[in-house]
Amino acid sequence: DKLSNMVFAAAYAAVVGVQLYLHRCNNLRALHRFSYFSLLADHAVFTFQILFYYQNEGMGNFNFALKSPYVVLLLMPTLTTLLQFRFSLLVFSLGTSLAILLGFFGFALLSRVPQSPSWNQYFLGETIILPAWLGLWLLLPLFTAGLIAYSILRSRRMVAEIGQKENQKRQLARYFSPAVAEEIAAAGDGKAMRGERRQVAVLFADIRSFTSLSEHLPPDEIAAMLSELRQLQTSAVFRFGGTVDKFIGDALMAVFGAPKSSGNFVQDIH
Repeated sequence: DKLSNMVFAAAYAAVVGVQLYLHRCNNLRALHRFSYFSLLADHAVFTFQILFYYQNEGMGNFNFALKSPYVVLLLMPTLTTLLQFRFSLLVFSLGTSLAILLGFFGFALLSRVPQSPSWNQYFLGETIILPAWLGLWLLLPLFTAGLIAYSILRSRRMVAEIGQKENQKRQLARYFSPAVAEEIAAAGDGKAMRGERRQVAVLFADIRSFTSLSEHLPPDEIAAMLSELRQLQTSAVFRFGGTVDKFIGDALMAVFGAPKSSGNFVQDIH
């Protein structure tokens, strides 16, 4: 028994080891294909373990396998699909588990296992109530898979919402100061899109004699100068809680007092 347990544990560890190795190598294509083989290997290891103990200890009564606590291990591969967030693996593992359990049920019928309507004999004796066993082991994998599917769906939605908010923040950060961008993102679309009336200050700034200056400079120097200037302008506008409305060539348009006012913003600017 100890040797057989060690053999099954080593086989399972080998499958997990190969999967971890592919993760480390970042071989996504091989890992994608190996995931299905890994699930089959996991099911095979647990199935052979159940059959091995039945063959050695069951004395010809397949109820030894059906009522073995090792049957619970057939749920393990399905549970591990939660780590990869892939519905295809979940469906594949669930189908494999159900096929194995139906195979056990069919073999029990063919081998004419001892049956009894007595629940006392079902739990404590060598007989079994096949409809009750089948109902339990059809319901349990389906219920487990349903919980995992719901968890995967919730996790995907949460990741999508976080990614959407982060993308919104990056877009807002181009025009608003970090504090204002954070507040707008946290307020949500409904509040952010609601109109209101307020007093604002609008700033227009450009480079004096930019046209004549650009006539004597190469294009790359002009681009570098404008890039550096816009960084300085943006930093200055954000420092006073303003909003960069647009850049027009060498000109800047900024708004102070919207969407958030910092008190007497006109005095702040001065």
